[in-house]
Amino acid sequence: MEKSASTLIILLLMLVVSPAAGQVRQRDVQAKIQAKKRAFFNDKLQFTPGESEQFWPVYNDYTNRRQLINQQRNNLMSYYVQNEKNLNNKEISETLEKLVNFQKQETALLETYTGKFKEFLPDSKVIMIFIAEMQFKRLLLTQSIRTLPNAR
Repeated sequence: MEKSASTLIILLLMLVVSPAAGQVRQRDVQAKIQAKKRAFFNDKLQFTPGESEQFWPVYNDYTNRRQLINQQRNNLMSYYVQNEKNLNNKEISETLEKLVNFQKQETALLETYTGKFKEFLPDSKVIMIFIAEMQFKRLLLTQSIRTLPNAR
């Protein structure tokens, strides 16, 4: 009986600690990626101290809002994939309309934040923000591929 209780306690601890450890690891990885991104952007855009101080809060707000739109879009697409066979034409049409609206929201967000960036950065650096984003994503993808087994 005592052995069963010990086993049960160990299993319960594993259930509680494992997800928490995974969340800590995920936050650690995200923090490392953000630090790399910050260094990458600072190198590519050659911010002055004043520009950097103004840029990061605005950029972080922009990326948080864009990420929310992307999460909502991904949720919608997942819902569609899971329920595709059960949806009628009207529901499919509504889903498509919502998908287009997410794209419109993202475009409006881009326009808004391009204007905000232009308040304190020259146009050449504003363009470089979006180029640096693309280059950084490519860099992360390349590094991720290199860590796969049998990747060379």
